[in-house]
Amino acid sequence: LEACVDILHKAGRVAEAAFFVRTYLPSKVDSCVELWKKELPPKVGQSIANPQENPDMFPSFQIALQAEQLAASIKAKGPLPANKYAEAVSQLDLDLMEIIKTK
Repeated sequence: LEACVDILHKAGRVAEAAFFVRTYLPSKVDSCVELWKKELPPKVGQSIANPQENPDMFPSFQIALQAEQLAASIKAKGPLPANKYAEAVSQLDLDLMEIIKTK
């Protein structure tokens, strides 16, 4: 995922990188939003909200951060062998945000 963000940054697609990290790497939102703001005229940049500065505008942001950590811990276990597919297929559609909300 971080390689995708790097590609977007190198391609000059900072706004797209900010939206990408909002969905997939919320821990990187602050830095991406700040880069995006630097590319914009000051008045336009001020209109872009950042979850760190405006947490009330992002009510699920803390849950998204927890979901990112959970996803990273699952990924850290490494790929499953093919013979475990039948057991793991149900996990392909996990809603990590919902899992965290129900805890």
